[in-house]
Amino acid sequence: GEDGEMSYKILDGGTVVVKHADGGGYDISAEFLTTEGEKFSVVYTGNIVFENQSQSAQDTLMKDDVVDTIFKGVTITAHGGDQDYHRFTLQLYDGDCDANGYITTGVVLNIDLFSVPNSAEEIFITDGVYNASLDYQMIENFEQFTFLAGDCFTVLGYPLYIGTYVQDLRSAAEDGFIRSGYANQGTIEIKREGENYYLKADLTMRNGVKLTGEYPMGEVLILDARPIEPAGPWNS
Repeated sequence: GEDGEMSYKILDGGTVVVKHADGGGYDISAEFLTTEGEKFSVVYTGNIVFENQSQSAQDTLMKDDVVDTIFKGVTITAHGGDQDYHRFTLQLYDGDCDANGYITTGVVLNIDLFSVPNSAEEIFITDGVYNASLDYQMIENFEQFTFLAGDCFTVLGYPLYIGTYVQDLRSAAEDGFIRSGYANQGTIEIKREGENYYLKADLTMRNGVKLTGEYPMGEVLILDARPIEPAGPWNS
């Protein structure tokens, strides 16, 4: 914006015109209307990186269920929020790490959830069952006791993973692929006793693959990534 701050707008309509440029690449012009009645336009001239979305490109999706796995470790990162929710991201793994600390086997479950707000002096996730949210593009307000549905977008030719998703390394040593699954159904149960946590996941990916597993009550690593001065919703 004119004040140098990034803002989040919901589009209500618009048009996009695409033409092949004379010297190669593309000329793209677009006009949009937001739900607040604002109008704005964008123009782009240059090359475009295309992503193959044919069936062969789906080989990197998870194909096999993960059933009743036991996670070995959990990292919880606190991101703060507002008076309605606090956001946490969690990473759980059931495999092994190499000498450099990189996870090389098993599966990694990345969770993005919204809990009850903490005080400035405390960081903890409130006990409860967390249910899948709507898709990111459809959410108007984030709600407590929900986890953000997983998805992947391409930004400048690179994948951008959001929400709750799985990285499957079970066959990576044989074929070189780290397969992904994007959870949009299911539940995540969380219990806390002092500094220890118990987590149980029962999730379904967008392509129907399932993951069930738990982390027995135990220690977790907690990281504080909350802003020093709250700046409003995390996606504003």
